[in-house]
Amino acid sequence: MCCSIIYIVSGSGAGGETVERSSEELQAERRDLAVEFLFCLALIEVLKQLPFHPGHEDLVLYIENVAFKRFNYKEGLQSNPNAANVHIIADLYAEVIGVLAQSRFASVKKRFTAELKELKSREPSPHTTQSIISLLMGMKFFRVKMVPIEEFEASFQFLQECAQYFLEVKDKDIRHSLAGLFVEILVPVAAVREIYTNLNSILNKFIVTLNSAYASVKNNVFIYTIDTNMHNVPFEA
Repeated sequence: MCCSIIYIVSGSGAGGETVERSSEELQAERRDLAVEFLFCLALIEVLKQLPFHPGHEDLVLYIENVAFKRFNYKEGLQSNPNAANVHIIADLYAEVIGVLAQSRFASVKKRFTAELKELKSREPSPHTTQSIISLLMGMKFFRVKMVPIEEFEASFQFLQECAQYFLEVKDKDIRHSLAGLFVEILVPVAAVREIYTNLNSILNKFIVTLNSAYASVKNNVFIYTIDTNMHNVPFEA
């Protein structure tokens, strides 16, 4: 059967090679993505039961490996007719990580930190920047766990570390992505502000860090944060 040939860039590094892909190959990729779609939906439901089943660290590690692999930035993806589906799957894996973090936060944080450290050690480049942004977006479904207090404190320690990175990083696109990540994580916290009486003081401490970062960049970044009354407040340049 005659088929059209579509050219895309393969590989994740700079200078990837151009390869030919037939419509049959693209259709096969679409089928694989459909399988992953169903796999993620099943994982999300199963992982919600993980807090009741301690152990299974080998499976947790496997899930982390599969998910974080999907967060790798792929150069030339925009040329792939399946690009929209690839992004959907990446978002679903981000949701998988968000659910997994509810019961295995220390493991997820360790993996995220290791991935970020490796990316930060690379030579600065547009590819490195996009790789870091893709990794950050993989954490957008992380949610602060309010109880027990140890996990609540661990969640905000993670946010403080991200805020410190925000303070240090110079790339405005990474700063913008971090700001968006903070919004994704903190807005749900606002919904329970009246239940947890110490929440405002903890958030104030976090916001001080962001204000310090904002003062250092002025016009380069647009950030949403949360004031003591839990309203969304944009910093104005």
